[in-house]
Amino acid sequence: MTKTVFNFLILSIILISLLPINSFSYEFTENFEYEDSPINHGWEFCFSGSDSTIFTSKESFSNGERSLKGYVHNEGHTRVGLRYDFTKTEFGEPIESADKISFSIKFYDQYAGESYIEKYFRKYLYDKNGYVKKPWSYIYSNKNRDSARFTIAFDFLATESYEKYITISSSGDEYSYWKGNGWEDIKVRERGWHEVKFEIVENQVSLFFDGNIVAKNLHYVHTAQNINWKSNIIAPNVKAYSWIDDVNFKKN
Repeated sequence: MTKTVFNFLILSIILISLLPINSFSYEFTENFEYEDSPINHGWEFCFSGSDSTIFTSKESFSNGERSLKGYVHNEGHTRVGLRYDFTKTEFGEPIESADKISFSIKFYDQYAGESYIEKYFRKYLYDKNGYVKKPWSYIYSNKNRDSARFTIAFDFLATESYEKYITISSSGDEYSYWKGNGWEDIKVRERGWHEVKFEIVENQVSLFFDGNIVAKNLHYVHTAQNINWKSNIIAPNVKAYSWIDDVNFKKN
């Protein structure tokens, strides 16, 4: 071995030793650009989720040509869901204070607000029997509820055994989040794609919505458990549907 090669090896060892321990990163991205089941790509069904209720679709997408659709319309009460279990991956390791972690996911909202005239027709026009008519604006009212029946949640451990979660919900005309002791409004609902992001720095989780910070240092996070996307309990013969896309989990 020449002196030059030897000196190069020594310098390389020194440089590697100077790197921070947490310089190595893990990343999971998902755009649902496939036709088979999400179960084959690291996801798990929960509740009554199945390939017939949660599947890739070309109807709407944020990036690429597909997204993942959740759809429920059954004769009985039904709840479906999908989750990514962090405990089976590097993301499920206890979080160190030097770790920087982010979990982001986009969802599509079918929301279509009503004008004053539409609300008037829906509220005040009656048929000959005295029952409220259901004009075309009623369809939009249904869409507002149907696409609001799915929620996104981040489940984690605040200590080694104390479970907590943050849920993003579309209720009425507002997006809101569960902060641990009640709901807090985020912004007025809008039709289109929206991004939810959970960012953990120094073991504190902050919530972002559409690129804007909503709540800083919401909770202390000991261990990440899962990200889940699930419907409410859907009543018989009621539709519920939504889409997710552009999932990114990163730890460094």
